[in-house]
Amino acid sequence: MFQLSQAQIDHLIQALKAFHQNNPLSSAFEALYARSPVELMVRTFLAAVFEPDNATDSARALAHSAIEAELPYVVLMGDINFLQQEVVRVSDRHAEDPVAAFLEVSTAFGKTRAEVARVYLFHAVAQNGLLQDAGELKGHLLLQIYERWFTHLREAVLAHDLSMLKELSQAQQHFSDALLYPESQMVCMDAHSCQQLARYHQLILEQTLLLYHKLLDEAFEETLVIYNELVAQVRRLAALLTTLYFNYETNRLGIFFQYVQQQATEKKPLFLGLVNPGGLGRVNRLKGEAAGDDWLRRIEQVLLTEVTKALSWVSVVRGLSGDFYLLLQSDDARQVEAFLHQLLEAADTAGLLNEEHGDGLYWSAVYLPLIEYLDGDNLRRVIQFLHKPDEASEAVRVLASQQAVEPINVWVRQRLESALDIRSLLERKKVAVLLQPIEDFYGETLAFEALGRLSTQGRELSVGLFIDQLLELGLMERFDRIMLDAIAQEGDTLRETTRRLFINASSVSIASDDYVAALLQCCAGPLQGIEVVLELTEQAMLRESERIRQLHEQHGLVFAIDDFGAGYSSLSMVIDLAELGAVSWLKIDGSLTRRLEQNKPGSERLFTIIQQMADAVNLSTVVEWIESELAFNRLRLLGMDAGQGFYLGKPETVEKWAIRQRLLAR
Repeated sequence: MFQLSQAQIDHLIQALKAFHQNNPLSSAFEALYARSPVELMVRTFLAAVFEPDNATDSARALAHSAIEAELPYVVLMGDINFLQQEVVRVSDRHAEDPVAAFLEVSTAFGKTRAEVARVYLFHAVAQNGLLQDAGELKGHLLLQIYERWFTHLREAVLAHDLSMLKELSQAQQHFSDALLYPESQMVCMDAHSCQQLARYHQLILEQTLLLYHKLLDEAFEETLVIYNELVAQVRRLAALLTTLYFNYETNRLGIFFQYVQQQATEKKPLFLGLVNPGGLGRVNRLKGEAAGDDWLRRIEQVLLTEVTKALSWVSVVRGLSGDFYLLLQSDDARQVEAFLHQLLEAADTAGLLNEEHGDGLYWSAVYLPLIEYLDGDNLRRVIQFLHKPDEASEAVRVLASQQAVEPINVWVRQRLESALDIRSLLERKKVAVLLQPIEDFYGETLAFEALGRLSTQGRELSVGLFIDQLLELGLMERFDRIMLDAIAQEGDTLRETTRRLFINASSVSIASDDYVAALLQCCAGPLQGIEVVLELTEQAMLRESERIRQLHEQHGLVFAIDDFGAGYSSLSMVIDLAELGAVSWLKIDGSLTRRLEQNKPGSERLFTIIQQMADAVNLSTVVEWIESELAFNRLRLLGMDAGQGFYLGKPETVEKWAIRQRLLAR
């Protein structure tokens, strides 16, 4: 082996110092270099190279020293490669056989470099946990699967168990199967998220197979790079899963009904089940709400325990008024009935049927493909039907035949027939415009929202009561256009009343060239001088996000996100449109205001988070359904921007608000 003199070693030390000073990254790692002196590094490394018997121990000592100094592997490799070049340069000048010396140096450096990479690899494996930040979410199935898989991966690498590692690279079926479970499908509701999870999973398995082959070859330098990339891939999948599960947990009921409706619309084999605690109101009244809440908590525990055994086809969610809803992905009525009886037996064993002052638990299920028409409103009606007591007083009831479901279908047909009156009202343009103020928390009116009313039989009914019918009959764009015409007719009075007007629009209207043309004509004519803000729900925003970008960039239209927090959430879309300037307002759904009034846990924190997010992207918040002084004062203290609701002003005609504004101006 070629030997170095002390003078040559001193030269290498000075050369490495100069390399550090000239390295563009040297300033970033100055503190790290200070904790890992160059002289010690050079002598330790050269000892590893030129003392073959001690090479492994010396290389490990060098690696541990660098890790303790928090020196990144890539930086240490840069130093090692530089030293190798310098040693080769010295050997070329002074060795008797430069070629032999070059081969010896390259071999020695290669072995040492591999050992250093191995130490860094094992250190990385020992340090990497997967779900430290997932909190309670780590209990969900898909995250549990990957937590177990990743733990086994680390064990296999540390033990150099190549057979186990090869098995892990082929462990595709469990995760793929679990992705098809009802809860998993609800968690990644949109197809893009499901596809992204599947794509990440496939990349991870391919990377694991590559890791197996590199460990088989003991190519530790490449193994370390592959492992770090594998960890990054796993973390990306875990981060996506954590985000999806967080969204699911914060709106389980809304996502549950959205998924049920979607599956029912596609006529997928599906039962909707109801678990109804009879006499809950009486328990709350006679024993106190704490007793009722405890009963519900124990029911939920039993349901979750039993459903966990059937996750491949059953999911459960807690309702708003003490109910529990089951999704049973099956077309076998006997299987569903058997499962409901199984739940009944488990509840009986847990003593849930004998709650003092309660009437026990009632279990019902209906086969949804037999429902002729199922929208969100009808879905709620189905649940109301399931609440009706069974005449035979049976604890378990499964409606799985056309005859059993016919009473629901009769009601649906009657409802659709009555909805035809709406078409007649629109044809006669029986639409009135009311205004409701949007105010800050110091008494200044910032804008008004235009609200539509349908005039029938001497009454004016909120259009919100008929949204589902308008959508069912394909009349949403027609209504929006009639509403726009009615607003335009009030143009002169509106200009006296406000400088900013919020107008609700549906996604079908925004997608319509005819509606947009009429809107632009209205803004340039009757509403000239008034800033028009178009309100769309989050779901509509997501569906027509590209159209919204186009309308903002080409025509300067400004939008508000309506009902934020009501259930549908795509924060990345909100942020993108806000940063573009297309969205300027965030209207917070009134259900969150109700939570605040009821002192629900975390309600104030939720408003604070929303306001912080809005401030970060320059959005103004409007809190809806402010109907009490209590809510108003609490929201003001929380720093919200503006509010809307009966406490601030009820909907009135345009003329009444104009008169009021004239009186205030005097």
